[in-house]
Amino acid sequence: IDRSALRVATRTARFWFSSSEPGPGFFCRLDKGDFKPCAPPRTYRRLKPGAHAFRVKAMDTIGNVDGSPAVARFKIPRPSRGRR
Repeated sequence: IDRSALRVATRTARFWFSSSEPGPGFFCRLDKGDFKPCAPPRTYRRLKPGAHAFRVKAMDTIGNVDGSPAVARFKIPRPSRGRR
């Protein structure tokens, strides 16, 4: 997983991922949500401040799904309050 497009200022995270198997499908999950079909790059916008975990698992051409998803953990900081 490449999370180089993590932009905490805009609360956006974009993830690129690939598989060594030809023609794979992917399933993604953010935090405790359900795994859903996805494709790279996967973008999440307007993320809430706090800790997050993005997970992705690959499916090969005959339907075998990876049992141990790749994980990228990251944190969106709380907005700083201006001084008066």
